[in-house]
Amino acid sequence: KSMIFIQQKWYDLSMKSPEITAIGFDLGGVMITSNQAQLYEYLSGALGTDTISLALAIDHHRDDLEGGRIGIIKFWNRVCKELGVKTPYPKLLRGLWTHGFLKQTKKRPELIKLVERLKANGYKVGMFTNISRPVDRLDRGRGIFEHFEVVLKSYKVGQVKPRPGAYQALAAAMATPVEQLVFIDDLPSNVQGANDAGVHGIQFTSSDQLIADLQALGIKTD
Repeated sequence: KSMIFIQQKWYDLSMKSPEITAIGFDLGGVMITSNQAQLYEYLSGALGTDTISLALAIDHHRDDLEGGRIGIIKFWNRVCKELGVKTPYPKLLRGLWTHGFLKQTKKRPELIKLVERLKANGYKVGMFTNISRPVDRLDRGRGIFEHFEVVLKSYKVGQVKPRPGAYQALAAAMATPVEQLVFIDDLPSNVQGANDAGVHGIQFTSSDQLIADLQALGIKTD
């Protein structure tokens, strides 16, 4: 039997699988670079704490921030209270994450070209990103969102990856059955979330790897 292994998933080439008609992308870590260690080092220095404690505190409250349930000031107030550190002035808090974010991210132009080729080949192309309102304001100036036919942002949708609702919302917005949707993310947990929701999840590690995995699913990338 002819089989292919893609990102911890076996595909039986002798079986006819649903045709892929739509491709979803993550933003941070895929369309733009992501160096979370560098970001957390900057943030922990600004708050006077260690990176491990900071990362744990951020993870405890990130879903509420990126799900749009709290704003950036309340988010940092919660984090600082959990860490037992003095909360900086609101003016500093508003720019704390975004300043560090800008310093450690940049666009991947080769993926923007890939998105344009996929659209030219007839695929629907969309994005779902876990993002807060302040970071969204920065990312609008990067010239990335306009390349996608659908862009869903977690704080507006009220859903965050890897919850099934995030992928279902993207499929619905793209008018595509989940089994015809591929979703690309750099985080294994988000890829697994896509698979659990019935979407074809691909973990991004490099542009060449991504193209190879898309082609293995029969997607035209040239």
